[in-house]
Amino acid sequence: MRGILVAGKNTRPHGRYIENKYFIRIYDKPLIMYPFLTLVNMGIKDILIIISSDGGSIINLLQDGIEFGVNITYAYQKDPLGIAHAIGKAEDFAQGDDIVVVLGDSIFTKDIEIKAPPHLYLSHSDCPKDFGAVCFYGENIMKIEERCENPKSKFVTTGIYIYPNNVFKVIKKLKVSKRNKLEISDINNHYLPKMAYTILDDGVWFDTNDPEQVYNAIFKARLNHLEIKAISQR
Repeated sequence: MRGILVAGKNTRPHGRYIENKYFIRIYDKPLIMYPFLTLVNMGIKDILIIISSDGGSIINLLQDGIEFGVNITYAYQKDPLGIAHAIGKAEDFAQGDDIVVVLGDSIFTKDIEIKAPPHLYLSHSDCPKDFGAVCFYGENIMKIEERCENPKSKFVTTGIYIYPNNVFKVIKKLKVSKRNKLEISDINNHYLPKMAYTILDDGVWFDTNDPEQVYNAIFKARLNHLEIKAISQR
């Protein structure tokens, strides 16, 4: 299984940060280190990092991955056309293997157990309309709604996904959304009802997609610094 870290263009918070969002320090590490180390701790040895025009700092930080015992490859996403679009750039890298996708602005405070694809990791959210909100029928996922104004539950998809190797065929058939993006929720909905899932405990995952969430991440990281520090120093 191969890993993909999506560190796309920082458009929504643009102009609010003095430095690249991915290099804001969360406790003792830059933000980008946490999703990267999530992949490393899952035992993934081959990792592709999707970068944008400002991704040079990430290359300088992580380089070829030898320091972390992994092999890192880089791919360039010129335009922010969605997470699914970024994943599509990994087809040659995947070489027919299954993939684990982690988003560059997600922090997991515990190791994530790798599962057979397709698999989602869900979490409770007080603002489900900001994410891919999950609609259940009993214990089964019936639909995932991307940034829905009236979500059917408070469970959302977190920033980690496991897909089978045919995901690239799925991406090629996706249609652009109203946001002019190829949505990752459309990938997830394709695999329903066969999609399995794990519900993470509260405090295991949080997102850092805007300044308020970044400050919240820094605060939470300090409260949980022993746990996060143990992950970051492996």
